[in-house]
Amino acid sequence: MAEQTSIKICGIDPGSVGVGICMIENGKYVGSSQIDVKHLPKFYDRLKIVREQIQIHLMNYGPADYYAIEMPWVGFNPNVAIKLGQVRGMIIGEIFSICPNAEIIDITPMQLRTFLGVQGKCKKEVMQEKINDIFQGQLTGVIKLGKNQDEIDSIGIAIAAHNKLMIRATGIRTT
Repeated sequence: MAEQTSIKICGIDPGSVGVGICMIENGKYVGSSQIDVKHLPKFYDRLKIVREQIQIHLMNYGPADYYAIEMPWVGFNPNVAIKLGQVRGMIIGEIFSICPNAEIIDITPMQLRTFLGVQGKCKKEVMQEKINDIFQGQLTGVIKLGKNQDEIDSIGIAIAAHNKLMIRATGIRTT
């Protein structure tokens, strides 16, 4: 990681019925949004709206130094894996269309929990509380229990990427 005076990280939580996107700069919360498409019955209609909204949000936030995107964890349903892969690929394509030299940081669900300091199978509310604590209660107005989980997860993903970058900067680990 090159020496920089400012580090902007765009965190993205991709999903087939909702996407969270946020921006942090130097570890401080800048803004976040939830793209909710679960009301649309057809997958490709949802994909189209997600693409349009991602374009708008990426343009509004401006270029980031890093784009952190959660790697999907998929249980036993291959159809879910395929759809998440399509959403994730489309988002990465939009990032590269706006910022051709973007650096993508993959964050696994386990890395997210590890960097937040929560147990592997904790409830979503525990993660939300931890994310809000990290920002010293600044997100209390952002967190709408049960309404914007993807948005809150995107903030956690950006935090995890920030921590991953700080570890990388020490030279101890490169991933």
